[in-house]
Amino acid sequence: MVLRKVLFRLMIAIYCVWLGLSGCGTQSQGIRNPDPTAIIMQSDNRCIDPARTYSIRIDRRFSHDRQQAMIETIPAMEQIGLRLRLVETGMPDVYVRLWRNYNPLSFTMGLYTYPYTYVYIDPARVLTRTQLQRVFAHEVAHRFGLQHVCRVPYEGKEPCSPVGFGEGVMNPFIQMYEPVQFTPLDLQELRRVGLCSSGFVRTR
Repeated sequence: MVLRKVLFRLMIAIYCVWLGLSGCGTQSQGIRNPDPTAIIMQSDNRCIDPARTYSIRIDRRFSHDRQQAMIETIPAMEQIGLRLRLVETGMPDVYVRLWRNYNPLSFTMGLYTYPYTYVYIDPARVLTRTQLQRVFAHEVAHRFGLQHVCRVPYEGKEPCSPVGFGEGVMNPFIQMYEPVQFTPLDLQELRRVGLCSSGFVRTR
């Protein structure tokens, strides 16, 4: 059974490389964050409150074009009730940091580690502008508690959401040419984890 899972994951990885896709390296609590200066969030700050506007800051080390691509994606986050306001300084609710994945065997383009407010994107691993926007939306959604929505079982390293299988922004492997459009499966995952306004607070 274990060998079958390993072989299945290997087939998925080869398939994704063939398609030109790369993935998300979202990590769980207890794994070391790549940045020792990262800020730990408050325990009641990992859910989406539709009545609130959250601050977001984008690392200035990204090129101007890449910054603009991510800024253009901010309105699309309202599809999941997440209102974001861009800030230039200070400690925001979400800080998108430039990160380098030096592992030659890894396809990871983005990373989020709970319980920090930082998300990380490696621009060198992103192949298209649209893919960058999807990585941005995917990692920011992780910051607010959404988990991977898989196309098939065992698609990624992290457990799949139980909402079902199919296409979504929260797929572990990020498409190159599809615009940011949260799908019904993404919205089911949002309902599963809950909103702050419903009294549900995600803490792990």
